[in-house]
Amino acid sequence: DAEVTLGPRALYVDGSLSAAEAAKSPYVFNSFNEAMSHLQDGTREAPMRVYIAPWVYWVDDPDGRAEHRKKMLDMILAADKLGAKTIRVDFGGTDGHTMPPEAFEYIVKTYREYAAMCADLGMKIGPENHWGWDRVPEYLEEVKKAVDSPAYGHLYHLRNFYDEPERGEALCISYAMHTHIHADSMPYAKDVIRRLCNEGYQGVYSVEHHSGKLEPERVDWQLATVRGLIAELCDEGFEDAAKPSFFEGIYRK
Repeated sequence: DAEVTLGPRALYVDGSLSAAEAAKSPYVFNSFNEAMSHLQDGTREAPMRVYIAPWVYWVDDPDGRAEHRKKMLDMILAADKLGAKTIRVDFGGTDGHTMPPEAFEYIVKTYREYAAMCADLGMKIGPENHWGWDRVPEYLEEVKKAVDSPAYGHLYHLRNFYDEPERGEALCISYAMHTHIHADSMPYAKDVIRRLCNEGYQGVYSVEHHSGKLEPERVDWQLATVRGLIAELCDEGFEDAAKPSFFEGIYRK
């Protein structure tokens, strides 16, 4: 993983930290609302960044779960202040089919509670298939069915599944609220975008970058490629499977 240097324009929020732990650095916070009061204008050369630790519903310790639930309210209120339309909160757990029934019941109960809150605020909430149990299509499908709320969505990280990628992709496309189109997905992202559009997706086609080097320049390339793929689809139509993109032909030469 790339090393992150914190500073006035690089803050870190981790809701699991105690007040004493967060106080050890002026750039570390356990509340997003507190971090917001320290934001400042950035520039292209020195953008303002806020790094947020992945937030999970489930930990084995009941007191830890209760603290997570309390902190989530803070996150939802912060999202409302920012005018956000989507909130990502992960299941937790470890890779593979390892979710115990107790965790499933708690995850469903808690998502129902916060989905009801988000519905009132005009937002959606859900996980990202980025790590842990969120990468297992079986669990994604079971939790979605059990929560049963129009305010429950999914942040689709293209094809990042533990197993059953075709099942996972079809499921996530069907209720996507946001996307992470990562650099490695450029060769196949065009048809995924087509399928999202045909499913009625109204969210943002956003990119996620992981190289940790020259990121402003590389994200420029990534965004331009996604715009180019969308332009090609608008020109070709969305009915049939996407044709190979112009970019694929260039890279193969």
